[in-house]
Amino acid sequence: MAKKLSPLAEEKLFRRQDVKEIIVQELGLTEENGPRTVRKWIANNRPNGRLTTDAVIKILSKELKLTKSELLIDCENEGPVKKRNRNKWALAKYIATLLGMTFDSLALVICIVWAVTIATVDLITYRISNRSLASGVFLVWPALLLIEQRFLFTLPALVLVVVAFACGFASFVGMGDVKLLLFLAPWLHYENLRNPLILLIGFSWLQLMAELVFKRRFPKRIAFAPAILAAAALNMAT
Repeated sequence: MAKKLSPLAEEKLFRRQDVKEIIVQELGLTEENGPRTVRKWIANNRPNGRLTTDAVIKILSKELKLTKSELLIDCENEGPVKKRNRNKWALAKYIATLLGMTFDSLALVICIVWAVTIATVDLITYRISNRSLASGVFLVWPALLLIEQRFLFTLPALVLVVVAFACGFASFVGMGDVKLLLFLAPWLHYENLRNPLILLIGFSWLQLMAELVFKRRFPKRIAFAPAILAAAALNMAT
């Protein structure tokens, strides 16, 4: 009978960057694409996939402190609800194929169009509407799941929420930017913040300089959505 990772093992592995790095080294994956490949395996969690091999199970058992019976489950034990959901995704994939693109590509297009729309409107009006964020919950969040991202509300995410609210109440950023950060907080990879933070600061600085050059005055406010979304995209892609 086909085996796959249990929800407990899947959850623990996703949180442990060090374990993913051990798997990358053990399986001889490249340092550049290896972590992304492992995240893809976790997201897909295919029956009898690479994560169910003896070498990986040995690593997981040692590092996650779980027995083999806790690490693996029979695919037949998914339950009727999960099977129905899988059938729905299969139908959606078929529809996406008819449209001439893979389901992953369709999900990525949804995320890009939504992000570009939010950034453009913020640049023009300095506003991020609640309607745009609400549409993101129903469109972008499912799309993020399909492109190997995970929704995890961890302690770092909570810290980001608190800092965002503090900056909003202190008027350092607008409340629209705060709500956008709340929208993104559960999806970010908090083990990989350095380069996205550099991009966020650099993008904001360039926007500030552009305002000074073209309008010859110090801007009273900055549209932070483009910088926030660009940094979030880099964070999720690496």
